[in-house]
Amino acid sequence: MPTKLKIKVGHIEFEYEGDAVYDNEAVKDLFSHIESFAVAVPSGNFDALPTQKDLENGDEGAGDQSGISNLSVQTVAARLGGKSAKDVVLAAAGHLQICQGMKSFSRKELLLSMQNAHGYYNQTMSGNLSAVLKRLVAAKQIMTLTGEQMSLSAGELARLSAKIVTS
Repeated sequence: MPTKLKIKVGHIEFEYEGDAVYDNEAVKDLFSHIESFAVAVPSGNFDALPTQKDLENGDEGAGDQSGISNLSVQTVAARLGGKSAKDVVLAAAGHLQICQGMKSFSRKELLLSMQNAHGYYNQTMSGNLSAVLKRLVAAKQIMTLTGEQMSLSAGELARLSAKIVTS
């Protein structure tokens, strides 16, 4: 049975439709993350990012004005201070979601993005990717979605967006 979930707190809106089943604790946890996200990130921080309507119309909207859609994954890694495998994973995930506008990504897409972070990525990172992802999921920085898809948590997305846009 499909699940529909729509949450709006201030300027932050989250909408999900799929087969995932949430228990009461998971929904409470999600509410607290979205609430902290809405408080931690003023609405002005998103003025330069494209809206969903812009993306659906094939227009990058205000996102082009900030230039973040043109950033390479190396630039994102540099702005985030990427040194460790964890930093490179977060830089690659941030690049996929913030710069490329993807809502979610697969492990393969994440690894390809990491490998494009020349000067930051090294071969041992791909061997350690499972362990790094496990730690990031446990720390609630990356959320696992249906199938093989994952995405940055709301709080991590806000933190990375602020660092990428203001650096």
